[in-house]
Amino acid sequence: MHGDAAAAPGLTGEPDFMSNHPQSAPPWHNLSIAALVRRLGASHAARPALIDAHRAVDYRQLDRRTDQLARALIATGVRPGDRIALLTTNGVPMLELYLAAAKARAIALALNWRLAPLELAYIVDNAAPRLLFFSEDLSDLAARIPVAIERVAIATDPADCDFERLLRDADDGLALPPVDPLDAWLMLYTSGTTGRPKGCVLNQLGQFVGAQSLRSAWQAGPEERLGLSLPLFHVGGLGILLAHLLAGATIRLAPRNFSADDALEFLARHRCTAATVAPQLYEAMKAQLLATPMPLQLRHFSMGGGMHDPRFVEEMERVFAARAVLGYGQTEAGGFIATLTAAEQLQRPRACGRVLPHLDFRIVDEAGRVLAVDAIGELCVRGASTMTHYWGLDEATADTVGDGWLRTGDMFRVDDEGYLYMVDRRKELIKSGGENVYPREVEVALLEHPAIVDCSVFGVPHEHWGEAVKAAVVLRPGHAATPAQLADWCRQRIAGYKRPRFVEFLERIPRAEDSGKVLKQALQQRPLLPEQAADQ
Repeated sequence: MHGDAAAAPGLTGEPDFMSNHPQSAPPWHNLSIAALVRRLGASHAARPALIDAHRAVDYRQLDRRTDQLARALIATGVRPGDRIALLTTNGVPMLELYLAAAKARAIALALNWRLAPLELAYIVDNAAPRLLFFSEDLSDLAARIPVAIERVAIATDPADCDFERLLRDADDGLALPPVDPLDAWLMLYTSGTTGRPKGCVLNQLGQFVGAQSLRSAWQAGPEERLGLSLPLFHVGGLGILLAHLLAGATIRLAPRNFSADDALEFLARHRCTAATVAPQLYEAMKAQLLATPMPLQLRHFSMGGGMHDPRFVEEMERVFAARAVLGYGQTEAGGFIATLTAAEQLQRPRACGRVLPHLDFRIVDEAGRVLAVDAIGELCVRGASTMTHYWGLDEATADTVGDGWLRTGDMFRVDDEGYLYMVDRRKELIKSGGENVYPREVEVALLEHPAIVDCSVFGVPHEHWGEAVKAAVVLRPGHAATPAQLADWCRQRIAGYKRPRFVEFLERIPRAEDSGKVLKQALQQRPLLPEQAADQ
């Protein structure tokens, strides 16, 4: 961790790293997010950069406003390595806070506003940020986080807002610190199999390099108009945004609530040439376009690699008259790991893609030995974008990246052309509507219910969400419960998307006789019946 900005030797107002460290700057000194914003402010000055429903900034304004916001952060006592928490919906202020944190050498802690207050409280308490910025539409949620922390509101009206006053009151003459590309920049929490989330720390250099790699996959240029609706507290949406920001493109940020009809109207009205939309909306969007054609100008749109029937990917390309960019990634890798085109997906129906050029990869067995082509093992990757560490978890960090290779926990094979095929998701992980749900988190919540003596949680196929959470439950003698009651019980303790959508009551949970492990495959093969649905 670097020392205080105020005490940094040779500190001046000059923004370039080399000017402050002429003898020691590495050859990649300008590969920081902070340096990128300055260059874009000069090279794409008047080009629109970020636009939401209430605000718009061009690249010159984005550079100047994030300078001023970085000064405001420093004036409030934020020092290099300090965290600032963002409980914000997608919008210009969220991106300005991300970029200002980079310039102040602070760490932006993006919070998932879909989590329950107690889940958010654990993260905030664990990360110990100096400030919590929150969107006006999330003020009730912010108020329910039981942690003492200074809070800054971001109002819908930019003219009357704590956030804007913070910017206006900042000292224009306050020097900004020289930025090292290896400065930690993002902390994104990901759930673990133990049920406690872990903070993945990512640096500026890694996100710059990853964005450049992804920019090539998207063929993004300054003429691009990206319509983005994926949440920016996840690396997927943020990575695609950074790739287009690096290209000098214009980025339209969609509102929080976004239906298939909303998405089509948004993309058409703003003449978007690229789009990121939640995958569960595509089926409805396709049906709507076939019924009522709209004048779309799309060239590219995102989909999940290996997630869809290749024929559906082909249909979406035909209906959109655009090119699908499919990918696979994870938070610990800093974003996308592999991408492929629709044509490649058609030829290799279960492939997740080829690894992006900034990453090395290998498939290993349990002993860490590298496996041959088509052998099944754990995917490991190495490169600038992977996390530096888990916040405050030395043992977990050593287990995951101790030898320089990130152990993804996902089981893969690779063919002789370098295409990756996921054989199984990370152990026990449920992927529902783009969100990761770990069964242990749900099981812990269920076992707190006085009527439940045993349970097991797992994923089942779902037409809309991809996968849905199902719970097999054993009730105590003399007790009763319904699927809806148990789903509501969970909703009060964990995020709503983690609740069981189906509950089956059993006399006992099947387990292996030798190890006692739950036979989840046997549970997943049981029929999904209407009476098991929690939402009826």
